[in-house]
Amino acid sequence: MSSLNNQADAASQKISQQAFPRLGKFNFSKTFWLRLPRKQHRYKQRWQPRDLIVLSILAGSTLGVSAIAVVSYQVVRGLILANLQQQALLEVQQGRDEIDQWLSNRKTEVEMLANSPLVRSMDWSVAQPYLKSELQRFKEIHQLTIVNFEGWGANTSVGPHRKNLKDREWFINAMAGQVSAANPVVSRTTGLLQINISAPIMRVPGTQVLGAMGGAIKVDRVIQVVSRLQEGVGSYAFALNSQGVAIAHPDPKMIGSAERQAPSFLESSNPALAEVAQEMVAKQAGIKLIRVNGRWNYVAYVPLKEADWSIALVIPRQNIESHLSALNLLATVLGGLLLIALIGAWRQVQLFEQTRTRAEQEALLNRLVRRIRESLELQTIVQTTVTELATLTQLDRVLFGWYDPQFQTLELVGDSHAQTLTIQPRKFQSNSSIDIAACLQQTEALHLLFVDAELEPTPLELKAHAYLALPIPLLDGCCGYLIGLHAHYLSQLDRELLKAVVDQLAVAITQAQLYRTHLTSFAGVLGFEVSRYFAINDRACLTRLFFARTGIKPASCKAFSFRNRSQMGSITKRNNRLHCSTKR
Repeated sequence: MSSLNNQADAASQKISQQAFPRLGKFNFSKTFWLRLPRKQHRYKQRWQPRDLIVLSILAGSTLGVSAIAVVSYQVVRGLILANLQQQALLEVQQGRDEIDQWLSNRKTEVEMLANSPLVRSMDWSVAQPYLKSELQRFKEIHQLTIVNFEGWGANTSVGPHRKNLKDREWFINAMAGQVSAANPVVSRTTGLLQINISAPIMRVPGTQVLGAMGGAIKVDRVIQVVSRLQEGVGSYAFALNSQGVAIAHPDPKMIGSAERQAPSFLESSNPALAEVAQEMVAKQAGIKLIRVNGRWNYVAYVPLKEADWSIALVIPRQNIESHLSALNLLATVLGGLLLIALIGAWRQVQLFEQTRTRAEQEALLNRLVRRIRESLELQTIVQTTVTELATLTQLDRVLFGWYDPQFQTLELVGDSHAQTLTIQPRKFQSNSSIDIAACLQQTEALHLLFVDAELEPTPLELKAHAYLALPIPLLDGCCGYLIGLHAHYLSQLDRELLKAVVDQLAVAITQAQLYRTHLTSFAGVLGFEVSRYFAINDRACLTRLFFARTGIKPASCKAFSFRNRSQMGSITKRNNRLHCSTKR
């Protein structure tokens, strides 16, 4: 009987030292290491590019839709604004046409008088009664003048006078055979600012010019017509002569003539306004947005047909662009709806990606947990867990250690940087009297030194808030810590994954400890059968014998095979006989 007990002790030592590691290594290396890493690497390489593709598609769609919306808005805005500008230009053209019509009528009247036989006689005594009578009929003309080819003449206001008019613009045009409206001048006989309408006097039409017939009209008529041109509050109109001097302007100081000096718009200190004046003098038409007196204004200008003048209408920017408020409101609403739709789409994509990522992580977690629990060797379980967590998550390094509260030490038995499943345990302790567990829970900075500094000169450095330590309490009172080091932000999914792995790791460690305890005690009773099966390296029979005596279900430890259940009965009968012989 003593020899039987010795055999049992020897078998127990062999099981605890040799059989258990060989079983764990045999089952795990063929199932887990060859299959799981490929799937995990496939997972990490697959979702990131797809997420990038989705982000690129959504960003491209956003930019495309935004570009189309902006271009459409600009096109519609440009069309509406061009229409509004055309309306403002049309308003100025209507004022221009009114002045042109008025000047044309005055030209017709003066030309008709110049062709009268009484006027063509060039005798003032004969022509004076006739001209005075015509003034009663032509209300717009307040003075008529006859001048000979030498520039001497008489008018209906003062009669013959000694003022030579040879240098006047209207006289020069008439002597050239033209019917014209000259720039406003101050009369040399009456001192009034007036516009002279002139026509040539010929004895027979088409022959030599004998003199000039002039009809003076007041500038007030032009000022009145120009002042009626308006386009909303703050708008005003002005007219320029051929020298860029204002004929009509809301500010009387801006109105000038050859005798009354006034600033020319061609010499304005505002370059944009001077450019507009140049185009007006050059008899061009258009509308421009310029800054006048510190405000943005649209300036619409058109030339007159009956004189070398131009009319401009200054319109505040808001007067025209206020008509775009409906379009701006519509664009704002559509832009808001587009933004909401894009945010919603992006949120849906994020939710979809989170759901997909969570599903894939849960699938990998289930596969990881299932394969971890297939092994009953404690070191293999721990090392596999830290290695695969480093692959599956964004952690830079994963450690597992046993915490001893009495001596304040942390014994590392798992490291994701290890190249093999089995590593040499390393025990670390703090150089100060601090509670390692409290520091780990608060993720405070820790500087741990190796107990045997000669073997491990490199300390364990844990930076504050750069790691995550999760405790794993066990039934036997021991406490392990799963420590994940990360250099960047750790996502919520990774945190949830770590917590789930910790729960499953606690179950796997407990199961491995129970397996070792039951196997050791089991070998003490059935040492003969265990040693016999171990001697012939029959792990299948050894597994059956273990499950039969411990009552552990085979489904919880899939690393053990049950190919021949008929051997279970024979093993049980032998064990019963063995117990009976022992009792005798």
